[in-house]
Amino acid sequence: MFFDPSIVIQPDFRDYLAPVAAVMSCNEFRSNPAINVVIDDVAVKYDTSRSYAELQNFQIDTISPYGANVQTRVMGLTDGQTYFETQANVRSQTHQFLKTSCLWFEAITITIRTIPTVYLAREQLQNKCRYRATLDHEMKHVEVNRRMAREYAPEIKKVVMNEVRRIGVVGPGPASQRDSIQADMLKAVNQKVAVVIEKMKREQRARQQAIDTKREYDRLSKMCGGKF
Repeated sequence: MFFDPSIVIQPDFRDYLAPVAAVMSCNEFRSNPAINVVIDDVAVKYDTSRSYAELQNFQIDTISPYGANVQTRVMGLTDGQTYFETQANVRSQTHQFLKTSCLWFEAITITIRTIPTVYLAREQLQNKCRYRATLDHEMKHVEVNRRMAREYAPEIKKVVMNEVRRIGVVGPGPASQRDSIQADMLKAVNQKVAVVIEKMKREQRARQQAIDTKREYDRLSKMCGGKF
């Protein structure tokens, strides 16, 4: 699930208050949900079906440390995707006579999922030393994404907790709009998480670039007797 973090509209849940709010209150209910952040490291998928030339045409974020005028060969690359999804239990209490409802979060679980695909040029299958050296390098990129998901988990939990406190118990609102209210409550939480995820991805790109240095590339090129 992805939300554009550049557009954050805070729902005003007072818009849902029914005219009968004066005679029915939600003050007796409390929102104190259990909030969990789960890391799901999907197993690495390895792809050796592409040639050097095909990998060269991939669109990647890495900037060559040798500069744009130096021709280099892409021996491997990593496509590391990071997504998040939210599961929430929302409790509600409905006044059967007034047809109004109070809603609040009971539990929220945010799952951060890292999905890495490592591409290794098929020509390297004929050179075990080169294959292993390239794979070891690419696994550094995989580890960055996995490590950062864990580093950012506490911040994600904190922003969710703050947003849940802001939302509190919503209502009393028309029972007929209960699904809409619940959807807006979840949307508000997801927008906050999306902002942190985007911040994490920016730092990921910086850390990934720090791996692909000239020193590292020079080291790799000298390995295995310099044979490719």
